Amino acid sequence: MVEAFGGAGWGATPEDLERYLLWLGRHGLTDFVLHLSQYQLSSAAIRDWPPSQPLHLNWAAAYPEVLRRVRAELKRNPTPPADTLVVAPYRGIMAAYEPWELRQTNIHNAATFPDTLTGKMNQHFLQQVQQLYDAGMNYHIADERTLEAHGVHDAQGLRLGKCVYQKIVVADGAQLNGKGRHLLERVQAVGGVQKHPSPVRINVDLKPIAAALESIAVKWSLLPGWFNAVLLEPVAERSGWFSCDFVCEAESLRRQPMGIIFADAIAELTFNGSPVHLQKSEDGMIGRLPQLQITPVTFSPDLPDGTRRAMNVWMPGASDRTVFTLAPWSRSGCLLWCLALWSSSGLYSTG
Repeated sequence: MVEAFGGAGWGATPEDLERYLLWLGRHGLTDFVLHLSQYQLSSAAIRDWPPSQPLHLNWAAAYPEVLRRVRAELKRNPTPPADTLVVAPYRGIMAAYEPWELRQTNIHNAATFPDTLTGKMNQHFLQQVQQLYDAGMNYHIADERTLEAHGVHDAQGLRLGKCVYQKIVVADGAQLNGKGRHLLERVQAVGGVQKHPSPVRINVDLKPIAAALESIAVKWSLLPGWFNAVLLEPVAERSGWFSCDFVCEAESLRRQPMGIIFADAIAELTFNGSPVHLQKSEDGMIGRLPQLQITPVTFSPDLPDGTRRAMNVWMPGASDRTVFTLAPWSRSGCLLWCLALWSSSGLYSTG
């Protein structure tokens, strides 16, 4: 089991998810807990790194198809049983890790980390694992404590959970206690240990034992969307209130009231100085603006006293893609984001 895809970011596509799940599946993982799905997409959640999946992705409708394709591919080309266990240097890295290193590390996907002893150990371990993968070896990875607490050696090999391994690769930097070292000695007696954490370096046999699986073709295309929206920039006004100015010159809107959506809880909303009723929705809170000659919209967020933060406010457009266009500077000096967000409901298809 693995918690997955939380480091993907909001720009992730169906192709990214499919490739990622296939990569995990080919490394022996069978259960995926996808991170994360928000009950409601507040401003804090919108600005956060992990995407809210699947419901708040603009390709939510394609999500079931991605999962279907992944299941079908892994069933069609199952990963051979692993006969090799790689002991990762979790304890070794943490023994040298210093708290300040966290500030220079991308905690979402580890794309950046400092050039320290622990950073070098981590990079070296990744290179060792890549060597095994390139050689076509079928392996699983465990930390030192898991091996010590749950590893059992019998006539079939090293048993860990429901898996049995004939070979063990102990990565450089791994630190095992007495029980772990005793377990390795028993496995080593029958020639199963490929490397041992000692000053004496033992070469790892990297002769391919199976042909490495090649990446399958994964291709998705983005179809034109049908929904547009305009993102407003609220400006802080008097105590506890924000205002938004925008221009509306659309004849098609005369047939229905315009809506305004807030990602956060709103205590009160006024339009042209008149109060507007607010309702809760799956997207947050929504108000219906009954008039067309639009000037300021003001609202008061439902926040604790003294709290100030950026607010996400937008207006959903009709199917007509000409509803929202770039607007000039307002008198208050606030440049409006009047962008047609076609991707807000873009559809993906395979092909």
